[in-house]
Amino acid sequence: MAAAVFIVSGAGGVGASVNGVYSCVGTLNGKSKYQLQDGRAILYYHDFWKINYRDDESGWYYSHPDEKSESPPLGEWTTEGYFLGNAEPAPTVAVELMTQELWVSGAGGVGCTVNGLYTLTESLNGRPKYQQVNGRAIMYFNEHWKLNYRDDVSGWYYQHPDASSETPPNGYWTTEGYFFDDADPPPVVACTTFEDASQQDTVLRCARLSVRVRRGPDWCWNQQDGGAGHFGVTIERLSATPGWVGVLWDTGDENNYRVGHDDSYDLVLVTSFRVAGAGGVGEFMNGDYVQFDTFNDRPRYRLHGGDAILFFEDNWKLGSRHEVGWYYWHPNAASKTPPTGPWSMASFFSNPENDMSPAPSVSEIHEVIEASGGEVRQGKSSDTIDNMLCGHDEEWENPEEAQKSKCSVCLCVARDALSHGCGELFCEACWMRCQAEDEKCPVCRQDGSANVAPAYANRRAILNLMMLCPNKCGQSFSLREKDSHLSECAPRTAQQHAPVICELCGDMVPADGLARHMESNPGKHMAALLMEVGRLRSEVVELKSRLAQHAGA
Repeated sequence: MAAAVFIVSGAGGVGASVNGVYSCVGTLNGKSKYQLQDGRAILYYHDFWKINYRDDESGWYYSHPDEKSESPPLGEWTTEGYFLGNAEPAPTVAVELMTQELWVSGAGGVGCTVNGLYTLTESLNGRPKYQQVNGRAIMYFNEHWKLNYRDDVSGWYYQHPDASSETPPNGYWTTEGYFFDDADPPPVVACTTFEDASQQDTVLRCARLSVRVRRGPDWCWNQQDGGAGHFGVTIERLSATPGWVGVLWDTGDENNYRVGHDDSYDLVLVTSFRVAGAGGVGEFMNGDYVQFDTFNDRPRYRLHGGDAILFFEDNWKLGSRHEVGWYYWHPNAASKTPPTGPWSMASFFSNPENDMSPAPSVSEIHEVIEASGGEVRQGKSSDTIDNMLCGHDEEWENPEEAQKSKCSVCLCVARDALSHGCGELFCEACWMRCQAEDEKCPVCRQDGSANVAPAYANRRAILNLMMLCPNKCGQSFSLREKDSHLSECAPRTAQQHAPVICELCGDMVPADGLARHMESNPGKHMAALLMEVGRLRSEVVELKSRLAQHAGA
């Protein structure tokens, strides 16, 4: 969500000192708290929204009667509740959005016309309204954030469920509320401007290795990174094509991404932080911290190879994931990221038995250094290649379909599929083993390394191939679901494998598959039951006849 600042102007008398620009410094009573930049005045919520000349939540000069607003109400405020009468006139509050432009991409079907650049034009329902540059589409707020293909606020193609955001939420939107199925897939919305010029330098513009990254301004690779907000480390990749770099994501997946190819940049650097100099019982907190999630609307960082965390709660603190409280802190509560420089020892754990001196210093870094003795992955060594798996040798539900994705070396379905310029598919492991012996394509015998690239479309298709359970439980599932299924499906015993005869239809089935056999063949078994009922009726008629004959005799 884009940040916003609030501008207070027009306050008079003793309240003139509250005029200025306010930015968020934390939360109070479940809502954001704002402080005057380069000043002491605060804008906060307690029963209703208030402004005080100093950081004191027990009093106020100005207030607004709107008790339900999630953010400071815009417009004219009052001196209601302040009885001295020397703060007139009351001020006006306005909002200034740091995000002036948004980029919409990925919308499909009839909604493809909403893709493109949007710029802030006016406000609607107390929120900004955006207009497509060189187009008719609009982005507006009406109960939810919505996207429509034309300047009409009575309908929409796409929306986002976050109704509290002051600006259009970044990330994936939905077609919720649009009742036709011709606008899939829904788009991704991203901010295209930065809150300050320095952030523009974080775009990764070269194949720099061993740095922490996340998706960037030209990202178009769906969920390859695990979704917005996930992180990875840059690594070497197979292809030496300029303008690309590999990324090993925290999810375990890896792929190539653009760092200049076609003038596109898929990645931005994620700033990490180094803690150094902590002493005493706090010495275990020294090391490099990388972001792993958010907490209280600020990034939260974890020590590589350790349990220490760097987080924001009223102010920035250094603590442990397994303990309540903190060891060190910094008084700068306005900073969006951990403040650099010396920190303080004033601590939740401060007592004579806990010597934590000296306090540490914090600095920014981009390189990732494992604290636990591991090395950042930079390509694959020969030992790693030897341990890599070749193709997927599974029992496929549709073998003919699976054969379309076979590796030209091992002839199994390609694992981590690569595509050569000649059109052949290879497992990544098979290709690398071939390249270790001969740098030419093993099929067409043309140059290898310059003409091979990850086959992303094939990889997605392969993961969606349906396979049969290797434990012979009778279920089928996609290759993508294999691990989760096998974690719950234990290999069957010989007794479970032993065949039994279905008493209804006479088929021979595994013992533990009898119930599933009964459920999956209802028509066949119903016919068998009807035949059995008919046979029993005939026997009953015959028995009655015999009884009648016996009684007559």
